[in-house]
Amino acid sequence: MIGVPQAAVDLAKRFEGFHRVPKSDPGRAHPYVCPAGFWTIGYGHLCDPTHPPITDAEGEAYLAQDLMTALSATLRFCPVLSTETEGRLAATRA
Repeated sequence: MIGVPQAAVDLAKRFEGFHRVPKSDPGRAHPYVCPAGFWTIGYGHLCDPTHPPITDAEGEAYLAQDLMTALSATLRFCPVLSTETEGRLAATRA
């Protein structure tokens, strides 16, 4: 199995952002309801509303797991992508 390209991680982090809610606890992220109506934490990881606050490092670990799950599903349904360059696989280049 191929790994998630770092460019994909960087792209997801840039667009998701590490949501530190509430602002009174800037070192950690707390669960919040995303625009789609789901409870999330950190970089958009789905969670329970009672999930304990997390650090940036924990958010990155969740993001890595979520991206690996997404990559596995993508390759299962479109295996030809496994032969693409990292840039194409990360959706950073056409």
